[in-house]
Parts: sequence; structure tokens; C-alpha cells
Amino acid sequence: MNGRWKWALIVNVGLSLSTAFGAEIQAELKGGNVDDGQWNHVGRDYAKLTKGVPEGLVVEFTEEDQEPEATGISLRSAVRGNFEVLAEYEILGLTPPSDGHGSGVGLTIESEYPRKIGLTLQRFDIPDVGPTFTSTRITTSDDGKRQFNPKRVKTDATSGKLRIKREGTKVRAYFTDGKGDFQELREVDFGDGDLTQVRFVADNGRTNYPLKVLLKNLTVNADDFPSAAASGSFGSGLRRILLIVVVIVIPTVLFVLVRRGSKPGASPAPVDKPA
Repeated sequence: MNGRWKWALIVNVGLSLSTAFGAEIQAELKGGNVDDGQWNHVGRDYAKLTKGVPEGLVVEFTEEDQEPEATGISLRSAVRGNFEVLAEYEILGLTPPSDGHGSGVGLTIESEYPRKIGLTLQRFDIPDVGPTFTSTRITTSDDGKRQFNPKRVKTDATSGKLRIKREGTKVRAYFTDGKGDFQELREVDFGDGDLTQVRFVADNGRTNYPLKVLLKNLTVNADDFPSAAASGSFGSGLRRILLIVVVIVIPTVLFVLVRRGSKPGASPAPVDKPA
């Protein structure tokens, strides 16, 4: 590979890396551990309904639980700019509901600007429909009424990943059906305002239908977390230093080395002749 091609490769790699998100906050839920500095507990009976296991955080509703609230975790910080929210789950047990809005596990994001808007992405069993991946766009009308626009596909999967990603003002929702590749469920206009909520919960619609869900992990990558504690936002410090090294320092050093090796009149290294 000659010098020009080497330099072109370096530039392409550097540019691709420079588009990476600037910061990351992760909830690695093994053992049920939740960093209270970065995450809120969601649900008034969180302590009663959750249990830490080696694989993550188990949320369980039984027939005895009266109108239980959605239970799980939410991010304390706002989220700014482009972002990606990635959650992994497993449904350990679910009694299909015959009434209510459904039962299962899901992500919710919300923004307050320029007008309150939200988007859900759920693996939900829905009455008269069955098991689905459902994404609902939630908007607020001028008179303050909430409007719901769902889109769904049927599924038999009981485990997988949920992903919500924003680029510019467009937000896309993706899911994996078991261990397969990500599939796009929908794209919506969402605006570029800061997220005021990122939530990962189990929810049985405040009914007495039993539900048991394992929340494995939740990762949020974004351009910035304006109100995050410094200890939890790896990208705000060390990651940005690494990006500078990879994107600027390494390509510069390699460029100098390539230029030195391709200077006019440079002699190739001597090669010993065979005896």
C-alpha cells in the first residue's frame, strides 16, 4: 500500500470515529445493582417488587399486588443532541391480559421542547391482539390533551433488545426478535430538544395479571448529558481524551511517518545479497 492510500485510510477511519457519541451512561444491572447517583428507582413499591439476581434486576407482579405501578429505572440526567438508548430484557413469566392496555416491558423517552412529546418501545401482550412489539408516539394538542399513535408488529419472542436512536430531529425505534438482527419498527419526527426522561420498566397496566421480567442492562449514548454526575459519564472525560488521541494524534503521527518514507531521494534499506 503506497503513502497516498495509507493516508486516505487514516483519514476515513478518523472521520468515522469522530462521529461517535461523546458520552455514555450505563446501568449494568447484574446482581440488581443500580447506581443511585445516575438512576432513579421507578415505582412506589420498587423495593417490594424487585430482586437482584446474577443476570440482572427481576421485577415481579403477582395477583396479590393491587394496581402496581410500572417498575424499573429511569435516568436522572437530561440527554442532549443525537442519542442511542439500548435495553436488554427477558420475560420470565406473563399471564396474557384480557383487559387494560397490555403487559410486558418497555422503554419510554420524553422531551419537553418545543412541545411535550414522548415515544415508547415495548414488548407487550395486548388484549385481543396478543404478543407484540409496539411503539407509541405521544403528543400534546394545543388544548393540553394527550394523543396516542401506536404502531406494532406481532412476535413470539420473550427476550431480546430494544433500541431508540435519534439523528437530528428523526427518532427511530428498533427491536431484536430473540437473538436476530435489529429491525426498524418506525420513524417519527421528534424534534431536537433535550430528553427529560429515559425509562426502562416492567408494566402490567396496573392490573392483577402476573408478570415477571428480567431487566438485564440499559445503556444511553449521547452527544452530552448536561446534568449528569461526572463519575457516571465516562465520555465526558476519558472517552473524549481517547477520541482526541485516536482522531487527531495517531493520524498525525502516522502521516508524518508516511511522508518521511515517501520523500524524494529516500534510499531503500539495503538488502543483503545471497552468497
